[in-house]
Amino acid sequence: ISIIGVFFLSKNPKTSRLKNEGNSENKVQIAKMANFSSKTDIKTAIPVWEVPNIRNPYTDSQYPILENGLVYAIREIGTDAKVVSISQKDGSIAWETPFSVIGGLASINGMIFTVSKIENKQELVALNCRNGQIFWKFSLPPENTIKADFSRYEIAAFEEGICFIQGRDIYFLDKDYGTLKWKNEAFFVHCMVSRPQIENGKLFIADTEHLHCIDSRDGAILWTKLPDRNTVDFMKPMVAVTKDKVFITYKMRFGACKLFALSTENGKDLWEKNITLPYWICANQEYIFVKTEKLDFYLANDGRFIRSESVKGTCPPCVVGNSLFMINGKDSRDIISIDIKTGIKYNHAYLQIASNSGLNVANDVAYVPANNGTLYAVPIKLASSN
Repeated sequence: ISIIGVFFLSKNPKTSRLKNEGNSENKVQIAKMANFSSKTDIKTAIPVWEVPNIRNPYTDSQYPILENGLVYAIREIGTDAKVVSISQKDGSIAWETPFSVIGGLASINGMIFTVSKIENKQELVALNCRNGQIFWKFSLPPENTIKADFSRYEIAAFEEGICFIQGRDIYFLDKDYGTLKWKNEAFFVHCMVSRPQIENGKLFIADTEHLHCIDSRDGAILWTKLPDRNTVDFMKPMVAVTKDKVFITYKMRFGACKLFALSTENGKDLWEKNITLPYWICANQEYIFVKTEKLDFYLANDGRFIRSESVKGTCPPCVVGNSLFMINGKDSRDIISIDIKTGIKYNHAYLQIASNSGLNVANDVAYVPANNGTLYAVPIKLASSN
């Protein structure tokens, strides 16, 4: 099942998505891997390894990034932030950027994309996943950024190219060479913008007042949806896209919220649903999943309510095969998964440290950026139906 939501999704269903450091600060703690044989018997997880000073971005994209047997994250010491590459096997540092970064992360085809800052010069850079070497740089207009602020930028990587949003401006670049395909200046009404998503060459981005469908080849506006200005309140919109539908949430005045389903072809209204304020949404061709106080399932075709699952966590999920992996519990410590087809919930591990961020999963290990600034590799046992 292809699942696309307000988070980055790896194409590999089994994964979600510069020098060796020898000082004590970067040494990892290796522990014996725990075994989990029961679907419901949850046990305290012993980390395989842990790395300190890893930024918890509270992002709606998949984080940390997993690719080529490595974990990519942002390590922050004081006001200095750098991209770091960590071995999935033992937590050793493979490489680290020699320059500071002020943007988030995206990846595709063995490349990592971020925003670097050297003195007052800012650049969108493409890095080799294996060694951190720079493939290309693209100069950006200077801003008076004092320290790393990852909420100022949106970066998304697709086969069609790299979409980069800086404030109200949108750039679209060739992913292999970094050449600018097109740019729209002062395009957005406000800086609160959804994470860009592409389906069939169409780029979907929403700000607080518009949903835009853009031709990724040349930046031409194919259609724009403008909600009723008299009813819509300001809130960063959430968008999920499937082959033929785009779903978007808007907060209405007086605290209500609505979920809209539109045709990706022309923006035609298909259905709408009153919901409570969501933490995240994601969708496949059959269902749309809305996380409010519970996890609600709706039919994608007509918005019919199917069922709710008791999930207390608010972090965006990680998709592995037919399962949604999440951090759950009132203190955000349980790693769970929910089978998309059956709704069965599996408990996998109990975290010693709380996390209010998302997670990523590969090869029976969950990678969790915790609230204490440490990245943990936690062993889990995938249920057979997952």
